[in-house]
Amino acid sequence: MLRCDSRSSLLKAALLIIAGVEPNPGPAAITMGLLNARSTVNKGPLIQDIITSNHLDVLAVTETWIVGDDPDAVKLDAVPAGYDVCHLPRPTATSRSRGGGVCIIHRNNVVVKRHPLHQRFHWQSFECQLVSVKMMRGAVAAASETFSLAVIYRPPSSTTASLTAFYDELSELFTRLGPDIDADRFIACGDVNCPGDGQDVNPAELLSVLDTHGLRQLVTTATRRTPTGSSLLDVVIASCTTRRLHQVTVSPSYDVSDHDLITWLLSVKSRPPRQVLTYRFHNLKQLDMQQFNDDIRQSEVFQKPASTADEFADQLDTVVVNILDKHCPLQVRQEMAPSRPVNRCGCLRALKKLRDFDDVWSEGGNQRAIRLITLNTAEHVVLQTTKSLLL
Repeated sequence: MLRCDSRSSLLKAALLIIAGVEPNPGPAAITMGLLNARSTVNKGPLIQDIITSNHLDVLAVTETWIVGDDPDAVKLDAVPAGYDVCHLPRPTATSRSRGGGVCIIHRNNVVVKRHPLHQRFHWQSFECQLVSVKMMRGAVAAASETFSLAVIYRPPSSTTASLTAFYDELSELFTRLGPDIDADRFIACGDVNCPGDGQDVNPAELLSVLDTHGLRQLVTTATRRTPTGSSLLDVVIASCTTRRLHQVTVSPSYDVSDHDLITWLLSVKSRPPRQVLTYRFHNLKQLDMQQFNDDIRQSEVFQKPASTADEFADQLDTVVVNILDKHCPLQVRQEMAPSRPVNRCGCLRALKKLRDFDDVWSEGGNQRAIRLITLNTAEHVVLQTTKSLLL
């Protein structure tokens, strides 16, 4: 319940509600899904309905049965308006012998690109589409990190040799993507066709591979249902310590396939855009030191020095800056702000030096104060000269 302590806060709350803005919105998230379609051919409207009714931003599909030379009318049949698709057909599939294949259907504001490591992998035991995914706002990439997504389909086979080869190659995939796993920027999903002893469990060998690489399977109920039984074949895999994947849900696909639809929310880690810093500086290499010395001697710093610390500091600053502007004009440059935090220790040291200067001046030691100024200023070369003239 929303409580308002004043008419003003009530008005603000009403305006937020009317505008559809949450008073305290949580982190950005995208809705993802996984479905073994058992052919997207002739099922385009049904798959489109699954995407739109579940408000999916990304849908990973296994067993598309798409062939590389299929026309766009077939390849794009399952893609709603405002979405795009990345297909990876089975290399050996033909229009007369369809099978396998994976694809990723995604909104236009989600950038999906082939992962740099994709070409280095040549798996024999499973099909894998490895991509990099990044959100966009309008036509500009959002200030959010890119995460890696692996969509996997393993053809059914229960022989010991095929399972061993699968676990070995899967482990190699995870090893190559170790940095992404450690940074919680990796998701693997798909149909691995590795049923366990019960309908809601995976085999111990698969779980052992995941545990070795700091990963876990997030689907905990059966995902394929037939008249003879149910089994857990589909996986959504992420870091053991991830807090980014939420609400992993298994829902009926309503006869689109004998596999259920799996959906989840992925929180997107956003970084604020880096600021542009403007630097103003004097190019001291252009400074004629002899002429600078003469101008300093003829200035009011020599002719009419101030009598108090504050007034002298202002006078010195004004005179030196004006003379610098005369000999080497002020230049402006813009750079991206560094991502590292501000050096608070350096700031505190600078403040301490200012206090030291003020203490020295208040004790009547104006000559020592001038020395402190020249030692602790950024324009070290210029003020070293100023010091030699003043002392």
